[in-house]
Amino acid sequence: MRDRGLALHASQAAYYLWLDFCVFHTVRRLLRITEHMHTIMFCYGLDFTTVWNQVLQQVYVFSSLWVDIVKAFPGRFPYSRKAASAVRNFLFPACVVPINTIVLVLFWSLYLSAPHMIEDRGIMERYLESWMNHCLHTNIIIISLMEIIICAPKFPSRRRAFVTIVGMVLLYSITASSCRMLGGPWAYPIVKIMFSNWMSFIVFQAICISIGFSGYIVAERINNLVHGEQRKIMNASNGYHQDCIKNHLQ
Repeated sequence: MRDRGLALHASQAAYYLWLDFCVFHTVRRLLRITEHMHTIMFCYGLDFTTVWNQVLQQVYVFSSLWVDIVKAFPGRFPYSRKAASAVRNFLFPACVVPINTIVLVLFWSLYLSAPHMIEDRGIMERYLESWMNHCLHTNIIIISLMEIIICAPKFPSRRRAFVTIVGMVLLYSITASSCRMLGGPWAYPIVKIMFSNWMSFIVFQAICISIGFSGYIVAERINNLVHGEQRKIMNASNGYHQDCIKNHLQ
């Protein structure tokens, strides 16, 4: 399991470095369009849920890779290992999986039915290749499934995950509104519409939270389905060893 986890995270880290390189060159092309594009891209960097998703996903992957490497050297880097382990155990199920689900469901449902609600400047059609579109909005769920099947992550309580998802959605709303008040554009036309009044704003928040929490529930069930029996055996074995220790001490 450890070797497979190391191989998975190393390949994911290489994949994301390559993707970052490609995205960087795409952004450079966009910055040459107009002198005002610098302000637009800065706001987009804070306003795009895709950017939030990529940041969280890559923080998780590189922290997991660090933990896998440190495990190969027992006794060394104990504090950084504990910190990175705590980050990855919480970050993946409570943050990465929900935002992956939100990006996947909202993006493709709108892109296929009403693409003008995603982007109305024609930038995606002119500058974003189809393969990059899938790397940013489709592969994210495949990578999450690989993580669940190969690495058997630990899931926090549903209550804790729900509170985290609500916090992320509200934080994004605050960030998007702040960027707009600072003079930046709305990243998505759908966000502009849904933020136009309080009723639509509340509906939009509820939809995002529901999608994110549904993704968490599905991922949790897949994790239990794939690794449930193995964990039962491990728990039973740990209980047996603890009983042996107690009997020995008595």
